[in-house]
Amino acid sequence: MINKAKELNLAIKETNLAKEYLSLKELILNDKYTASLLEVIKQTQNDAKEYLKNNDLKNYQASNNTLKVLKEEFFASPLISNYISIKDEMHRFLEQIVNILSE
Repeated sequence: MINKAKELNLAIKETNLAKEYLSLKELILNDKYTASLLEVIKQTQNDAKEYLKNNDLKNYQASNNTLKVLKEEFFASPLISNYISIKDEMHRFLEQIVNILSE
């Protein structure tokens, strides 16, 4: 049974879909702009939480507005939008495999 699972895993990794998914994932992990943007997003989220915790609504709202712009920029990136698309496709593909195996 374990050998069959290993064979299936290797077969999945050899599909064009999996290769494209893994390639895009690697590109994102090594993309300095994306990493930098994610850091700014995380810091802005943390700032917003602190402002809310301290009841500083003016700065909280400003942080939320900045966060909205940053997230729009992040998700507008062709690299990110392609990754999300291929990730969703990969998820559907794996769900189909699970459904077949569970029959």
